[in-house]
Amino acid sequence: MIFEEVYSSETLRAAWEKVRSKNAGPGIDRVTIAEFDRDIDRNIITLQQELRNGSYKPMPVMVFTKRSEEHTSELQSH
Repeated sequence: MIFEEVYSSETLRAAWEKVRSKNAGPGIDRVTIAEFDRDIDRNIITLQQELRNGSYKPMPVMVFTKRSEEHTSELQSH
């Protein structure tokens, strides 16, 4: 039952609004907020169907390592 709530239209739209409000750059898939938003209804439906039928495959997370003589930092891109 809880998983059905995850892919409900309301939940996916609320998640999208949160992402859009951050006005961030493209994700690992290189899709910008504006590009995704252009066809938001179709994108939400596609994502919902993929989550429902188990075909959704998230892309891997990119990890960037910044090294200096003093320390090492990792930046993650989700």
